[in-house]
Amino acid sequence: MKYFRDLRLVSNNTHALKALKSISSKTKPMCAIAIAVLGLSACGKSPDGNANNSGLNLNLSKTSVSGLSSGGYMATQLQLSHSETIVGAGIIGAGPYYCALGDIAIALGQCVNKASHSIENSPFIAQYETYVKEGLVAKPSSVSDDRVLLIHGKLDDTVNRTAADLLAQQYRMWLPESQFRYVNDQDFGHHMPTVNEGSDCAVSEAPYLGNCNYDGAGEILQHIYGKLNPPVEVKDNAALKHIDLGELTDLSGTSISDEAFIFVPQTCADGQTCSLHLSFHGCNQSSEFVQSAYAENAGFNRWAQSNSIVVLYPQIKKSMMMPLNPQGCWDWWGYTGENYANKQGPQIRAMFEVIQALSSTND
Repeated sequence: MKYFRDLRLVSNNTHALKALKSISSKTKPMCAIAIAVLGLSACGKSPDGNANNSGLNLNLSKTSVSGLSSGGYMATQLQLSHSETIVGAGIIGAGPYYCALGDIAIALGQCVNKASHSIENSPFIAQYETYVKEGLVAKPSSVSDDRVLLIHGKLDDTVNRTAADLLAQQYRMWLPESQFRYVNDQDFGHHMPTVNEGSDCAVSEAPYLGNCNYDGAGEILQHIYGKLNPPVEVKDNAALKHIDLGELTDLSGTSISDEAFIFVPQTCADGQTCSLHLSFHGCNQSSEFVQSAYAENAGFNRWAQSNSIVVLYPQIKKSMMMPLNPQGCWDWWGYTGENYANKQGPQIRAMFEVIQALSSTND
């Protein structure tokens, strides 16, 4: 089972992934997690005859999300849909909830590099309130105790400042002032700002990590969780694994790849109670475009290692056919269906089921 223990082996071994599917199809989901993530060589009966469903011991009340660009839109959608579980979000380079109004033409016309002179929050808020009444997103009382950090760089010409400001306005409606922070005064391009990884801070280019002398991941996690232990360097990202999400939930119709990255600190692998953070890549930033660059170098793993936080990096598959998604973006305009931004959305449903499966200790 050594192929399931090390990202460097699994990432270049399609036979290993096929073997994982073969194994996990005959085992319970928690056994699949134990094999794929924890590197266990067996999953069955323990010496005392009890079922050995070794898995992650996660405190769901400390689940958080983050995302860049389309991943930022997704982070907002998942947080608002399931804020009874998700305690906070970090959003980089994204616009308001429901900005696209379910239409790709509107998305391109007002939510990315172009700014419509008429863009305003009223139709977006109206749809959100309709979803609240229909029970398709979390109750506002559940959202109101979350903590959110929004980052939008002054040099971001991919998502316009008007759109980012409208998202800030939304969160100021939903959260007390002390729980929301808007960083909009830094010379960042459209990328995840890091301490020393990626391209020049002013440039927006693959792998969309900015060498900005700014710890975006640390700012996000400490805003959500409060003061944390200092980050530590992660040698060779040995704790970064592959996991097959298709064994945890039905991914049909979602465009979510079976294969995801997951960072599991040794304390969490050893059974300590840990928090869970999901980080969503942006367009052109999935493993099909940048391999494991985002998962390895966005900066979250350094903090996760010293603070017992499991970090999941799900991936979107690009598509040149219907649903057309050539850049591998998360759905924030409706390519998976009209409910893309609420609990019934295929991607939101799947990711919430993955959260539940990862945290379950019994099948």
